[in-house]
Amino acid sequence: MRRHIGRRINAQLADGSTITGTLNRVRWRDVELREAAAVTPRGQTPIDGTVVIPRGSLLWTQVV
Repeated sequence: MRRHIGRRINAQLADGSTITGTLNRVRWRDVELREAAAVTPRGQTPIDGTVVIPRGSLLWTQVV
């Protein structure tokens, strides 16, 4: 996953939500996205600031 830093990814979370953003940092415990947005059936809603996602909350990621 580290090789994709700087690329846009989609992340599906365990609670069923999806977040898209630019992969900024990958650590053992978490993944950090910048320029992130929550994906909804109506489109994307920007998220202010940096998003830190615990690895245990990730179901899958996709490089887009």
